[in-house]
Amino acid sequence: MSLDQIIGVLHGVWTVFISVYGFIVSKKWGYDFYYMGYMILLVISWLLCKDECLITYVYKKILDPTYTLGKDSNRMADSENIFGKDLSKYVMNVLLIITICSLYIVSSRNKFAPNYVWILFILCFSIYLLILRKFYAPRVFDAHLKKYNPAFRILFFGITCLYLWFLVIGDKNAYLG
Repeated sequence: MSLDQIIGVLHGVWTVFISVYGFIVSKKWGYDFYYMGYMILLVISWLLCKDECLITYVYKKILDPTYTLGKDSNRMADSENIFGKDLSKYVMNVLLIITICSLYIVSSRNKFAPNYVWILFILCFSIYLLILRKFYAPRVFDAHLKKYNPAFRILFFGITCLYLWFLVIGDKNAYLG
């Protein structure tokens, strides 16, 4: 097995685990804080790294040393190696929907932040994923969403940082009822 295949398989397994985490890991195990911290930092890295997952970037860089960050962020090369190009798009989108549900489960059962913060985060995360995966409707994206993308990204980044603040520093007693 080559390095690029190992990266693809490990990234795929990790992505599946992160997607189903909220469904399979109980709150009583005590890992929800780390899961949410990871997910929030992952979103921040996507926003700062031109919508590119760092693992996928490294994978693309191994395949093509001239590849630049964000050049083809919509292409999920490592998962394409496992599932094929067409199936990869559908598998990843199903996993993203499951991830949104998992985030909802973990956020609602823990109350790491006030409801308005985690609900806005999940709503923005969903919109961000729709924008990010624009290959399903590129004309709609170009005609209607592209002009709002910079403002949305700033808003989403702010909400994500606010959630991180509540997760790490926030006073739970101030908003738990």
